[in-house]
Amino acid sequence: MSGSAGELAPRRARGASAAALAVAALSLVVYLATAAPTVMWGDSGELQTVALRGGIGHPSGYPTFILLGHLFGWLVPGDPAHRITVMSAVFGGVAVLGFGLLLAELGLSAAGVLGGALLFGASFTVWWAAIRCEVYTLAIACFLLSLGVTLRALRSGAWRDAAGAAFLLGLTLTTHLAYAPAALAVMGVLAWRTGPWRGRGVAGWVGLAAGFVAGLLPILYLVYADPRTEATNYLKYTVDLQAHQFGLTPETFRTPWQRISWIALGREAERATSLGDLRGVFRNIVDQLGYTFLFEAGPLALVPLAVGLRTRLRRPQTMDLLLAGILVLSFGFVAISNDKRMLPVFTLPYSLMVATFVAIGLDRLLVRAVAHPLPRLLAALAAFGLIASLPHALRVQASRHPIGPRAWKVIEEGPPRIHSFIPRLDHFRAPREIGERCLRVIPRGAFVAARWDTIQPLIYLQQVEGKRPDLTFDSFYYPWHLARMQRWQERYDLRERPFVMVGMVAKLRPHLDRADSVRIEAGPYVYIQRTPIRLP
Repeated sequence: MSGSAGELAPRRARGASAAALAVAALSLVVYLATAAPTVMWGDSGELQTVALRGGIGHPSGYPTFILLGHLFGWLVPGDPAHRITVMSAVFGGVAVLGFGLLLAELGLSAAGVLGGALLFGASFTVWWAAIRCEVYTLAIACFLLSLGVTLRALRSGAWRDAAGAAFLLGLTLTTHLAYAPAALAVMGVLAWRTGPWRGRGVAGWVGLAAGFVAGLLPILYLVYADPRTEATNYLKYTVDLQAHQFGLTPETFRTPWQRISWIALGREAERATSLGDLRGVFRNIVDQLGYTFLFEAGPLALVPLAVGLRTRLRRPQTMDLLLAGILVLSFGFVAISNDKRMLPVFTLPYSLMVATFVAIGLDRLLVRAVAHPLPRLLAALAAFGLIASLPHALRVQASRHPIGPRAWKVIEEGPPRIHSFIPRLDHFRAPREIGERCLRVIPRGAFVAARWDTIQPLIYLQQVEGKRPDLTFDSFYYPWHLARMQRWQERYDLRERPFVMVGMVAKLRPHLDRADSVRIEAGPYVYIQRTPIRLP
């Protein structure tokens, strides 16, 4: 009997790993089939440009994404912007694989891994991030892989495993700072398990610190890129020091380390918290729960979630307490935030833990209900279809009729909004088509201002595809960039080199006089101002 049991455990582990690999492969195919085919609006367009040309993205700079983007831009054929979107899809597949392997490391059966990984890969925010150019799938993949290696380190006690987990945690922080509370929790557990009381002296902590610092090394790329890039460097094409934008001055923003520390820590936003507003915290808690159990995990996931929490926390081991701690910390991090627009993004670490406990509970229910492996796999597929379809249906319904007194609907960070049951962007070419139409009507040598979302495809077309190198683009930040416009009109004859606004920036309207307008098919008006702007 003991020999049979000894053979069964490795076989079960192999089956669970195979299920994780199969779901990851399927997810990758789906993500690639539904991904955006070309340049995108806003942050996605900016990241596509910077990844292909080099430079520095908006805070927090995203060095790891940019370095990997160079590689994908070189290896992948086709539309250059699509190559970077492919990278998002690939790391979406890696994230699903990392999630499935984590479930396998936690001891789930093949059916539990199959159902749990499918639910995770089909959740809206993960799918949404995988079909456009975004940093989020890379961040998810790094974090989930770090959790898998952490579990191995907790079991083996080997300092190499702990250092490997610390490296992946450091790397995660170079992808997105939303994972900072979770990363600190994992590092705390690793430090406790590798402390001097474990018989290693300080060697364990040295290895842990070395691994973490090594993971942060991509930040050095930003130091390298800052003095070498201009048009694709956020620090230069958006920050106007002469106008003291964001309170910065040439004296406080002189050295590369001053500049990179500012962008890497995301200090542009200085988001306020709701700590002093208990009603605000309560509203955030309600919104977070509503968003998760309507549009992400879905209402039917509440049952396996409760089972999963009870299963793991009744006699918890270190990893179980760590996962629960990450869930609580990440939930609290979002609860005190005032930036509702970023709710899905900053909720991701919490959503990952919810998905983990849902998968654990689903596995427990399947093992109890179905004795044989093959029928259990079929039951897992049926459970996936039932649980996953409802949040997508609610999302589509809420896009037309928001739900409840808080008017819940899916919050998307930027355009385009996805209202279809199956998330897809594979036919979305509007940024390229509208951008090319705009470039055809903009006068030669113009100063072109527009909102962030609108101007990024234009910058891409110029910097990556070489179109209209005569134009100067300006992502308008009011009121600081009035100073940049003032310098322009002092230097040039506006009859020859006019101001152009692609779409009207409301705060800019009082400063304009006698602007000509040109309607772009399926797009915004282009306003052409050949007389000086009115300054405050």
